[in-house]
Amino acid sequence: PHHRRKMSYACDVAKDLEFKKDLHIFNWEKLIIDKIDGFQQKLLGYDKKRIAVSGNVQRIVEFLNVLFQAVTYLFLGIKVFNNHLSIGDFTRGISALMNFMSISVYLTPQMLNINDSTFYLHKYKSFLNTRSKNDSEEECRGLEDVDPDNVEIEFKDVSFRYPNSTNYVLKHVNLKIKHGKKLAIVGYNGAGKTSLILLLMRFYDPTDGKILLNGVDIRNIKYKDYIKLFSSVNQDFSLMAFSIAENVSCKPSMSAEEKEKIEELVKQNGMAEKMKKMYRGIDTPVTKVLEPSGIDFSGGEKQCIAISRALYKNTPILVMDEPTSSLDPIAEQKIYKKFSEMSDGRTSVFVSHRIYSTKFCDNIAVFEKGEMVEYGSFEELINNKGLFYSFYKQQADYFLNDKER
Repeated sequence: PHHRRKMSYACDVAKDLEFKKDLHIFNWEKLIIDKIDGFQQKLLGYDKKRIAVSGNVQRIVEFLNVLFQAVTYLFLGIKVFNNHLSIGDFTRGISALMNFMSISVYLTPQMLNINDSTFYLHKYKSFLNTRSKNDSEEECRGLEDVDPDNVEIEFKDVSFRYPNSTNYVLKHVNLKIKHGKKLAIVGYNGAGKTSLILLLMRFYDPTDGKILLNGVDIRNIKYKDYIKLFSSVNQDFSLMAFSIAENVSCKPSMSAEEKEKIEELVKQNGMAEKMKKMYRGIDTPVTKVLEPSGIDFSGGEKQCIAISRALYKNTPILVMDEPTSSLDPIAEQKIYKKFSEMSDGRTSVFVSHRIYSTKFCDNIAVFEKGEMVEYGSFEELINNKGLFYSFYKQQADYFLNDKER
């Protein structure tokens, strides 16, 4: 069965529109065809063994059936010959025997199919044994106990390593995110920025230390309630092949007022010109996967839709993990300016590689190798001449040299 899953994945890659550019540019055709051929050969090998076993079992069953029938006929014949059994009883016995033989022949392949399905039953059993964050919800607090309208989050000596790993990606982080403030998180790749965001939104729990929401350990708050506090745009955000409106609202139906609000949000977030060219407006499907009238939006345009979705949810805490990585610098500057306006009064956390985009934040946390090495306002960190200042100089020099070229 695992070869069948691999085969299914390779076939999906071959026909998925998301892969079409890389498929053509990097000549994936031979790689994918070889993979499909390899998986197919393994599948054929598996099926040959299965058919061989099935054939042997079938032959044994057939032999036993013939033997059983011969013995039964002989036994009943002797009974009739010795007048221990009437002709009518003999006929009924033969009829019962034939019915039994038919059922046994039918059951044999079914038992083989059940054996094949055991793999999936083991997987299903393993899934059922997986513990959920919601398992102990009855023992946890609801949001009404922690005042969701005035949130303060504190990382208290938090260290973290991913499951099945011995390497700590975060070490002894102490950080406060105050209500209504904008916090930027910066650092080199692999510094632990995204891991911090995953812990904040409780996709993982700390290995050591704890995260507090208004003084309460977030592990003691109902998970379904806690996650309602957040809206986010992640690096690997997802859009569905439904309309723009459905992607933003995440609802199957909307009122006229809701649609108007969605349209305004999408326009404000960099899609105003694009919207003028779409005769279906926010009812335009994202991609052509389900409808030919859909549009294959660019990476930046998809990001604008994802940002609109995060703002539309209107939650107390807004999280942006590299939200503008697919946008050009001018579009990015406009988006961040709009963020600054629309996130006023909301606790906001921004992860960014571009230092100049952190200017509108109240505070900046600088990470290096899993540790928070600097914290302060933009001006304070520039004046400190530390790692943040080094980032700033590197990027300023790069853009200046690029402009001169």
